[in-house]
Amino acid sequence: MFFSFSERGGRIYSNTAETLLKCGFYQVFDSYEKSVAESSRANDVADLILYAEKGGRDITFSNEQWEVFLQKSSLSDAEKIFRYLMKKNIMLNYQVVAQFVVFQSSINPDFLSKSINCKKYFSLYYTSRRDDFFSMYNSGDIAIKRWIIDVLGSINEYDSVRFLIDRLTDVDRKISERAYESLRHVTKLDPAGAEHKEYHDIDVVEKFRDYAEKLRMG
Repeated sequence: MFFSFSERGGRIYSNTAETLLKCGFYQVFDSYEKSVAESSRANDVADLILYAEKGGRDITFSNEQWEVFLQKSSLSDAEKIFRYLMKKNIMLNYQVVAQFVVFQSSINPDFLSKSINCKKYFSLYYTSRRDDFFSMYNSGDIAIKRWIIDVLGSINEYDSVRFLIDRLTDVDRKISERAYESLRHVTKLDPAGAEHKEYHDIDVVEKFRDYAEKLRMG
């Protein structure tokens, strides 16, 4: 009764819809989705994703609606959004996602550093926005620089590997260590560990350069 007679988009409507969904009444899912869309409450999207996956339903938001919710979301909720978007092969506007990352770097840099789904999702833009990745690094603060290095650690491509190699000799020890970890992840090589040398050692750098050259040659 509460669900039927409460105002759609209101808090009572959403609460009763969630209760029904928890009990397995997935026939109210479409109405609940519309309610979330109309209310624009970002913190309801994580629950919507949960019920969609449990009930085998698809969320029918437009890209523009996803972008609005992303901009309003905390990073913890955004992690759930990014996971869902990857699962459904939905790519949002690059600039919107990049702006979200930059904003989070200023208010929650530590959590951004641990944002696994955000990094994986952002890496999907690399092929079409390669130069923007490097520009974002060059213009970003230290949190963005470290984050871009992490993202590049999942991209097995000549330019990205060479970019990481150049970071091995960075004067900032944390940058060089991060670059090494990304290189170790993407190349599956650990020359510093195997030969007990520093990350910036010429022999270590040459091992990665050889790998990059093989990538370039195809």
